[in-house]
Amino acid sequence: MHRKLAPAFLLLAMVLVARGAAAVHLTFSTGDGIELRDDWVVITPEEGAKAEISPGGRLRIDGRWVAVSERDRLLLARYNRAIHDIHAQAIEIGIQGAGIGFSALGAAVVGLLTGGGDAAVERHVEPQARRLKEKAKQLCREVQRLRRLQDDLAADVPAFRPYALMDEDDEPRCQMDD
Repeated sequence: MHRKLAPAFLLLAMVLVARGAAAVHLTFSTGDGIELRDDWVVITPEEGAKAEISPGGRLRIDGRWVAVSERDRLLLARYNRAIHDIHAQAIEIGIQGAGIGFSALGAAVVGLLTGGGDAAVERHVEPQARRLKEKAKQLCREVQRLRRLQDDLAADVPAFRPYALMDEDDEPRCQMDD
């Protein structure tokens, strides 16, 4: 039973970290230097100036505004929105994962007291875990779409190219064991 509860406790730890990150800013775990600061997306490469993308799709690099076409401004706005959406979904998944963990813990305590055992805990938690796994797969697909959007921006906006930090190695594999 302890092995089955370990993922729930891991998710609890992740939600606590995510909630703390939500209060300040989000930095992707890839270490790429993509952060949220209020409504802005801030990209800081290892070398070079920082880029900032407003919710409306304006691009500022090293404190200077970069002129972009209307099409590219819309792409930048979509990029900003996509990162914020991924952030919100990740926090939601973390919170739901913590809820499943607490639910499993409660079911385990009831199982110990009533002799219900591991099977009762699994029956109680499995449907919730299945739904959460589907949400995680959807989030993974959103990250894949974000990378493609980033690549489109890098192709269209030369000034953005140094800020296209997500590469194929960072792209998540969305296949999860069932």
